[in-house]
Amino acid sequence: PTDAPTPTKTPTGVVSKTPTRTPTKTITPTQAVISGCTNWAIHETSGTDSKLVKINDSLTSVSVVQSYSCSSGLCDVESMDSDPAGNLYLMFNSNKTLYKANINASDGIADGTLTYVAKVAYNITGLSFRNSDGALWAWVPGKGFYTINITTGVMTLRMSSTLTNGNGIAWDNNSQYLYL
Repeated sequence: PTDAPTPTKTPTGVVSKTPTRTPTKTITPTQAVISGCTNWAIHETSGTDSKLVKINDSLTSVSVVQSYSCSSGLCDVESMDSDPAGNLYLMFNSNKTLYKANINASDGIADGTLTYVAKVAYNITGLSFRNSDGALWAWVPGKGFYTINITTGVMTLRMSSTLTNGNGIAWDNNSQYLYL
């Protein structure tokens, strides 16, 4: 028959109709070791409050570090990110203001108290610092991607978009791709 495979010679000179498989090595996965890493998150309850929470490096406990009450005018935290130096920035859409949270504990107290950074023009639902230059990028639904000058609060449009659903952005570690 013309459909039959053509026999091939193996190095030993024996004719074989099927290829010889090389055994594969079994790889045993190892548990990832995460040490010295602190994870931060926001638990946001619209119209009530926003809570800054800390997740330990073994991912076994969550603790509330600070509550930001709407009655104080500081709530509706929709986005946050850490700059390359480890400073955590929070965007409070209730008053369109960017703050830096005390989380570094150089004084021994990572209490989430806030330092005013800048007032911005729009509500923001995504923040991400780009590693290559430390620029803070923001996503504004229905407007697009902006960079924010963290000294003045001036927002510069980088790419316009009419997309209205997007709740976070992130740069890859090489600062080549911005994910929405």
